[in-house]
Amino acid sequence: MAVAAALASLSSAQSFDCTADISPNDEATCDVNPWFAEIVNTTGNNKYEAVEVVTADKYILNMFRFIGGPDGDPIPGQGTRGPVLLHHGEAGDSTSWFNGIEDAPQVPSTLFEQGWDVYLSNRRGTYASRTHETLDPDTDAAQYWDFS
Repeated sequence: MAVAAALASLSSAQSFDCTADISPNDEATCDVNPWFAEIVNTTGNNKYEAVEVVTADKYILNMFRFIGGPDGDPIPGQGTRGPVLLHHGEAGDSTSWFNGIEDAPQVPSTLFEQGWDVYLSNRRGTYASRTHETLDPDTDAAQYWDFS
């Protein structure tokens, strides 16, 4: 239940509607992650939004949430089974959930189509989550990477 409560609180997080094609909207947050849009498009997956979450220690993490079918329209039963958070392994990011094979079943899409509210997270330091409110990972590296 703690995960469900945490995901429910994301409704107050800032989100940006991004199209699932090679050219995301002009929103800055979507442009930070063009590789995600390319992979989602390549595998024929669903429309998504970028959700920006700021941690207590001021790291800015980008997550992605499916919000519609490949045509952008809501799907029957969308989100009725509750939220599910998919987090990548140690050396990956949210794109790890897509195998890059066109028309092959993808875990996030399958869960979404079964009625789950699917979020894909990115840990701090990954390409999608390499920002901080006050620190720069390159010029303030010692401080930026000093987290547990």
